[in-house]
Amino acid sequence: MIQPTPHTVISHLSVGEHAMDEDGFQRTMRYIFTFIEKEKQAESIVEKLCQRFRLTEDERQWRDIAFCLSLLPFKSERSVKKLIEGLPFYRDKLHEEKVFARFQDILAKVESIHLAHIPSLCPSQ
Repeated sequence: MIQPTPHTVISHLSVGEHAMDEDGFQRTMRYIFTFIEKEKQAESIVEKLCQRFRLTEDERQWRDIAFCLSLLPFKSERSVKKLIEGLPFYRDKLHEEKVFARFQDILAKVESIHLAHIPSLCPSQ
């Protein structure tokens, strides 16, 4: 059986004929993301979601993508690095209030979990 990947599901439920309202979308994504257990999966999803920002000009999709990114645990340095590497794809979307708030949530999560443990991301002083 072929199973759709989370980033594919996000696209189908965010826009188009199968689009859900934002609250329903968020409830569904919270459930789906509980099945993402392996850090490799999370890293791949971070990379693909960041790239998806460049493919859309729809603010609703920006909010949905940022919401999904905020659900990820960012347990490894590689996940955080993928998020940083994706900055060119979402930098111009941060003016949208909810997108910006989701990225603040992500940064707070990363900072509380890893900042002391990820020296390569911390500037030398």
